[in-house]
Amino acid sequence: MCIIRRAKKNTSFVQIDIDSLEDPNLSWKAKGLLSYLLSRPDNCDLRLSSLFEQSLDGQTATKSALKELEKAGYFKQECIREKGRIVRWKKMIYESPSLNPDWQSPKKNS
Repeated sequence: MCIIRRAKKNTSFVQIDIDSLEDPNLSWKAKGLLSYLLSRPDNCDLRLSSLFEQSLDGQTATKSALKELEKAGYFKQECIREKGRIVRWKKMIYESPSLNPDWQSPKKNS
C-alpha cells in the first residue's frame, strides 16, 4: 500500500509526460533534474550556475546528470559563435528524445 499526500494546487503545478520518468535508461538523479528543467518556462535563461544553486548536489553531480540526459536524447547544447568566438550556449530540453531532431536511438544488439 502506498499513501501519497499532495499539496493543494493553485496555479503552480507542472504536467510532465510520464514516459520520461519511467525511462529505465535514466538514473533517479537524471529524472529529477529533467523534471526540474521541464518545470521551467519555455525560453528560460538556463545557466549552469543557477542549477548549482538550486540543489545540494555539487557541480560534478549536476554535470553528470546533464551528460546522462544528453546521451539519452533529453538535453542538447550548442555554442553560438560570432567572429569565431563563443558568445553563448544554446541549451535545448526535450520532454521526449523523439522530439530531438539530432538524437538517434541506440541500436540494440540482436
